[in-house]
Amino acid sequence: SVRANVVAVQRELMELGDRAYKKLMKETEKAKELAAKRDVKRQKQEREEYFKSLTVYRRKISDAASEAKELVVTRNRQIVKAHERMSKDWMRRQRDVLVASQAAAKAKG
Repeated sequence: SVRANVVAVQRELMELGDRAYKKLMKETEKAKELAAKRDVKRQKQEREEYFKSLTVYRRKISDAASEAKELVVTRNRQIVKAHERMSKDWMRRQRDVLVASQAAAKAKG
C-alpha cells in the first residue's frame, strides 16, 4: 500500500547518516531547480511560438486586406478610364452634331 511505501521511505531516510542525508537534500534541491528552469524555458518557448503564430496570422490578414484594397483600386482605375473614354466619345458626338448643324445652317443661308 501507499502508506507502507511512505513509512519504508521514511525509515530509509532516518537510517541515513548526516553526510548522506545532506547530499540527498542537495541533489533534491538541484533537481527542483533544474525542473523549475526547464519549466520556465518551456513556458517561454510556448509563448514565443504563440506570438510567432499570431504574427503569421496577422500577416495573412494584412495580405488579404491589401489584396482586396488593390482589387478595389484597380477596379476604380478601370472605371475612371471607361468614364474618360465615354466622355471623349460623347464630346466627339456633340462636336459632330454641332459641325453638322453649322454646315446645314451654312448650306441654308
